Amino acid sequence: MKVVLVIEEDEQMRENIMEILELSGYHVESALDGLEGLQKIFTVLPDLVICNVVLPGILGYEVLESVRMSPKSSEIPFILLTPDGDGEEIIKSISAGADNYLSIPFEYSHLVDAVERHLQSQHVPMRKVS
Repeated sequence: MKVVLVIEEDEQMRENIMEILELSGYHVESALDGLEGLQKIFTVLPDLVICNVVLPGILGYEVLESVRMSPKSSEIPFILLTPDGDGEEIIKSISAGADNYLSIPFEYSHLVDAVERHLQSQHVPMRKVS
């Protein structure tokens, strides 16, 4: 089962995203802020991360930058949630190396489509069998 990490401060939005993804067959982990999100990324190594740009402490862009800098996590697909379709935030998301972005508010079907698209195209490296 694929693991998706949702990093979102807003409780209602986080719960809604988690419920939709769980109903779509994913195991979902969550974090309330960027620091907790980074800790979970490096311990859980999720198959995909969904992260709000606006977080307390460490911004979503900073989380993404840390993920991309580590060989352990650099290939994890990363979807940023940006406020109100702000063109500047969209450009920052793309420049930061996000695999995708969704403008808040968004249709949950668009989120599920983006998750499925990135997880289906994700290259799974061969692992040594002992």
